[in-house]
Amino acid sequence: MSPRIFADSFYNSKDLVFLSVFIVAIYTLILLLDKKTLRYALLHGVVSALVINIRILGILIPCFTIALLLLFVNTAAVRNSRIPQFKKSVLLIILYIGACAVFTVLFWPWLWEQPLSHFVQAFINMTRFRWDGPVLYLGHYIPATKLPWHYIPVWMIVTTPLAYTFLFFAGLFSLGKIIISSLRQRRCELHIHQLIILMWFFIPLCAIILLRSVVYDGWRHLYFIYPGFLLLAMTGLGYIAKSPWRTLKWQGKVFRASAYCLIILNFFSTVYLMVACHPHQYVYFNLLAGLDGESIRKNYELDYWGLSYRQGLEYIAQSDSRQKIRIFFLPWVGMNNLAILPEADRKRLIQTDDRSEADYLIGNFRWPNWQKEYPPEDKEVYSIKVSGIKILAVYRLK
Repeated sequence: MSPRIFADSFYNSKDLVFLSVFIVAIYTLILLLDKKTLRYALLHGVVSALVINIRILGILIPCFTIALLLLFVNTAAVRNSRIPQFKKSVLLIILYIGACAVFTVLFWPWLWEQPLSHFVQAFINMTRFRWDGPVLYLGHYIPATKLPWHYIPVWMIVTTPLAYTFLFFAGLFSLGKIIISSLRQRRCELHIHQLIILMWFFIPLCAIILLRSVVYDGWRHLYFIYPGFLLLAMTGLGYIAKSPWRTLKWQGKVFRASAYCLIILNFFSTVYLMVACHPHQYVYFNLLAGLDGESIRKNYELDYWGLSYRQGLEYIAQSDSRQKIRIFFLPWVGMNNLAILPEADRKRLIQTDDRSEADYLIGNFRWPNWQKEYPPEDKEVYSIKVSGIKILAVYRLK
């Protein structure tokens, strides 16, 4: 029931894989902290290595783990003053770091010759990714290296169902009350699992903002923090529901009933939109992005993957019976989609770099100059709209 995550799970071989394995790593971290056994330290080390190998940003998992294990070591040493418990905690840290390091190198052949220097080089490349292309954000094309700090938060808010965002802030409010109460009473009431959820969501987000890392195409590079967002939303749902109904005053009962109705309504509307928009849930926006499709198209990137090209090519192949049809489109996008069509259609549809020779033009409104280069609307013979947002158009040139 998360439109963008659902759609990306069909084709996104980087961000969704990273999200999935990151969830597994958080789970093995929880097992390690709960069980505190050498077996789970080894298991978590192997999973951490897998996360790092999928994307170097997975280094966050070892950082989380070491910080929480050190916190446990200090707690065990201060509260219990038992040396065996302290030694066990140190042993868990050593075994985990060793397993993570060994399996990271084992799973990553590029590190075999120069493990340390190559790893540092990969990390530097991640923090200073070499891409300075134009990114459409709030109606302006901005270089990817100069995006404002609020780029990711705004994208998350306008592409996530409103009920989830409402519950997320309710969850933050709930945990904020616990933290403030703990500070006043000088004791920690925040459960270790709640601390992990807060770290999961906020540390990567803050790191990206503070390091000014290059991000683009919406917030797909940070999809892996979305489960933390949802867990905070579930915390908010629990906060709204935890007070017994009979103890509430009428204002509280009205608020809770209204909240439940809005949440349920948003759930059903989200499912309806996901079914109606299939397979284009990757351009889902909520009402905060804009009330009409044209304003959304002018303010945010839409089908930046170019997935809708396939349907545009299929339309041309079905509606035009000629044996040779020349098409002008972005080569790397169009050719990838052309490759999935039947062989007979692939032979008929010919990509051309010369617009004057083309019979058709296909465009997904991706780059800054599209308004100047696209033909007038009277040349349009086919288009794809998702919730009123036009994401692709086919124009007949001849």
